[in-house]
Amino acid sequence: MNPGFIREITESIGESNAKLFPLTGGDINEAFRLEGQSGRSYFLKVNRNDLPGIFEKEKAGLDELRKCPSLKTPDVISLGKTSIDIPFLILEYLDFSYKSEEYWGRFGEGLSKLHQIKDSSFGFKEDNFIGSLPQLNHRYSNANDFVISGRFEPMLKLAVDKGLFREEYQEDFKVFCHNIQDYFKEEMPSLIHGDLWSGNHACVGNDEPCIFDPAVCYGLPGFDFAMLRLFGKPPAQFYEGYFGSTAKVKELENAWEILSLYYLLVHLVLFGRSYLAPVVGILKKYR
Repeated sequence: MNPGFIREITESIGESNAKLFPLTGGDINEAFRLEGQSGRSYFLKVNRNDLPGIFEKEKAGLDELRKCPSLKTPDVISLGKTSIDIPFLILEYLDFSYKSEEYWGRFGEGLSKLHQIKDSSFGFKEDNFIGSLPQLNHRYSNANDFVISGRFEPMLKLAVDKGLFREEYQEDFKVFCHNIQDYFKEEMPSLIHGDLWSGNHACVGNDEPCIFDPAVCYGLPGFDFAMLRLFGKPPAQFYEGYFGSTAKVKELENAWEILSLYYLLVHLVLFGRSYLAPVVGILKKYR
């Protein structure tokens, strides 16, 4: 990375002669561990894609999640652009450790407390991103409108516009939307992480759960469960921490599977046709 670029960034946090160590794992941003002259480490994210405001939206999401002290979020140290308009975000650097049974229980308990934070309507104060895709956060007064009009339909439109969702399946989608409404009509708006796959929560310190990279809104808690379970289910300790037992899981599994359609559509748009079959599978199962 250009030395002048590094100097601009490190001066924003009062460090000098900083060293940069590339990190792997992200496909949207470049990520680095920044080691300052003071000996303190930082987590640096740089975005060279055309995603205006992506780090401002991330900061707003982290700020909202801090309403729940039971789940740690990384502190935002600095946010800005270089002289050549490259956005950057500097966060507290955290060392991750093994997700033990104790961790999973505390994570479930903390997520339950996050979801107890309510609002008067679904949505959020501003739009943000899910991955590199826009996530619209218009306000809705009822859960069904939020799920269908606020989540499924905008992502389906992106898939249709990219030629990834054929016209023959659109009738399945209409019937599906009609048939699912009883699942969510009693839901109230809860603060959710919004993109809670296994890579966006971690264990820090003494089994302390930490969440990051959010796609925050006031939505349905089931969205967080849907994403958590999309590529592998959490252990029993997680559900015991959240519900007090595992008895509720079977009762809620269908609703979580329905909500997973949103994340499967996101993956369809981002990664292509390999995600079409599971999308169509859910539509046909609940149509």
